[in-house]
Amino acid sequence: MSDLENIKIALDNYFRALSVLKGYGLIPNQKDFTGQLGEWFVSEVYGGTRSTNGIEKDWDVKIGDKLVQVKTHAKAETTTARFSFIKKILIQRSMN
Repeated sequence: MSDLENIKIALDNYFRALSVLKGYGLIPNQKDFTGQLGEWFVSEVYGGTRSTNGIEKDWDVKIGDKLVQVKTHAKAETTTARFSFIKKILIQRSMN
């Protein structure tokens, strides 16, 4: 089988997987795959509710009365850094 045929199969599998994940509600769109998986994971682990429109200012998941912004990224297997610096900014907002 040629490289081109293998790439076609891999892309078909990828888009099929995206469709299944979208059906389960993990990824509402195909804009930011890694970020959406992170938001879903946080909402599942902490029993939170994800933003329904995906464009809320400063938050992605509501956990109880707290609004949480989730930062998710992927690293290559060859990356030796175990952590990435994320600047923490606390924003106090009323949910009314």
